Amino acid sequence: MKVHEIVIISFESLWSHPFRAILAGLGVVFGVGAVIAMLSISEGAKQASLQQIEVLGVNKILLKSEKPDDISTQAYSSIEFGLTKDDFKHFDTVLENVDGVLPIRNTHLALESKRDKEKIHLFACGVDLMNFTKSNIFQGQGRFFVEMDNRQKSPVCVIGKNAARKLYDFENPLGKKIFLKGNSFEIIGILENPYSYSLSGGYDLNNLIFTTIGTAQAIWRDSIFNGSNFIETDYDFLYIRVENEDNIVNTSNRIRKYLKDTHPDGDVSIEVPFELLKQRQATQKIFSIVMASIASISLLVGGIGIMNIMLANIYERMREIGTRRALGATRSNILIQFLSESVLLTSSGGIIGILLGVALAKLVELYGGMPTVISWMAVLISLFVSVFIGIVFGTFPAWKAAKLHPIEALRHE
Repeated sequence: MKVHEIVIISFESLWSHPFRAILAGLGVVFGVGAVIAMLSISEGAKQASLQQIEVLGVNKILLKSEKPDDISTQAYSSIEFGLTKDDFKHFDTVLENVDGVLPIRNTHLALESKRDKEKIHLFACGVDLMNFTKSNIFQGQGRFFVEMDNRQKSPVCVIGKNAARKLYDFENPLGKKIFLKGNSFEIIGILENPYSYSLSGGYDLNNLIFTTIGTAQAIWRDSIFNGSNFIETDYDFLYIRVENEDNIVNTSNRIRKYLKDTHPDGDVSIEVPFELLKQRQATQKIFSIVMASIASISLLVGGIGIMNIMLANIYERMREIGTRRALGATRSNILIQFLSESVLLTSSGGIIGILLGVALAKLVELYGGMPTVISWMAVLISLFVSVFIGIVFGTFPAWKAAKLHPIEALRHE
């Protein structure tokens, strides 16, 4: 028999009992659909979590000022903790594997947007912020700080693109002045971070206002009032860029040792994206394996259902098998026919399951707000597995049908 003839005969046999074929194929449909949907959700979650780590690059180390628990928070008291100018100087000049250090300071001042009354905070930063955070000037509107602005302590600022929209709607903010606690800052540029990267604490770069570190230190000196206390912290964050990623572990260990000696109270924390990246990758790998294993159980159950239906199908079609054998069909013809029916059933279920899985993934992304990524490798593997299940679980029923003696098959009631 030719291939197309086998396919036609198999299709006609399945179509003669459509309800039974549908029930048999549902296990494969839901199994493949679950595999595709779970792997898509897992891959989307993986890329979303890793993207935040990779935004600044794995060649950077983040230091953050942390207020110790034992510091008094009595109203209007002075609180001194965290990163200092000496720390900045040490990391910038002593460590040979450091390519640059970006200081960031929270001024604890904010404007209220006209649209939704949201607070838009003012931060002070180094002139390398654009390079460190992979940001750019939005649509070429204005410029970012240069070292001259920092040295001269110029009263200028750069505003995030979202903050600009909230404060000025569709007006061009360039050249306008922002007034905060008796200080004015001229807007010289609009910043855009395409990754919507947030500083620790949820401060989206696109929703902030920036001035230079030199300007902030000239205005507020060492103490900034946060509404209830005077915070004496030189920097809230220090981003350290490492020259050679191969030595980042050694550099981070040296920084930890330095912090242990100079900040024994634990008022500075360290975060190494490279280490987080490795941890997240390992965790996501385990998560993907677990999800795929759970979904594969559905495929196994579907395969058992296929075998059960095919065995029942043989006993109902004994007269047909006996007639074909009497007319000259060989055992291999019978084997191939029933095996092809099983493969056709599971492969059809696999294709429908793939479509179902893609649809479920898109629904989760649309209504659940979770990113999903459809892996074509997962699609191909799922299709291959569905065909493989048809072969594995269809072989025994097909072998049973091929072994039937023609006379006994014709006598079967």
